[in-house]
Amino acid sequence: MIFFFISYRTLFLFCYIQNEQNIKKIKKNYCINYERFILPLRYKILYNTLLLYCISIYQQFILMLKKYLYLKNEINENINLTEIYHSTIKFYL
Repeated sequence: MIFFFISYRTLFLFCYIQNEQNIKKIKKNYCINYERFILPLRYKILYNTLLLYCISIYQQFILMLKKYLYLKNEINENINLTEIYHSTIKFYL
């Protein structure tokens, strides 16, 4: 939830500064160097978006794998595949 809030705030800032006039206001009011702050921010937003997308795909893959193995009667219903999911998320974060 905290990760989503930070990403949402970053995305809001990114959308707000797209307008040239707003960039000039931000530069004038807050003395932000566009090349040092705003450009890396765009790449951070892109990275966070791609990371969330990949994690959601992996989560769906784990759920499908669990359903497939359960239908093949190779595992019981109570197996905990979320440990694999959590360890993978820790690796990427």
